[in-house]
Amino acid sequence: MIRPAGTNTIGVSYVEGVVSAADREKFFDFLNTSAALRNQQVATEGIPVDTAYQRIVVRRDSKKAAWHRPLPDRKAGFAELEARLWKLPLQAQRAVDLRAVRQSGWYE
Repeated sequence: MIRPAGTNTIGVSYVEGVVSAADREKFFDFLNTSAALRNQQVATEGIPVDTAYQRIVVRRDSKKAAWHRPLPDRKAGFAELEARLWKLPLQAQRAVDLRAVRQSGWYE
């Protein structure tokens, strides 16, 4: 499995490791039995377009910086999916070069 090294390193730092068979099976069981995920499935793949966003504006020394960020929806089934992915323990963890990840055939 390859994932960001932490929640604050997305797009910056990644790690690779192996998930034990027991942990992997527990995760797949969750995917197969989660009512929340079944209720959120759509006919085609895609991303949510009606997502709540927070607009942050910082004004300092006559300069303005602004950005948007999605607000977390901790009640959604995908929030539990994300939490479970982060909690999967990685064995034999090592750093991975982001360029190598992006150049791999399965990245797209």
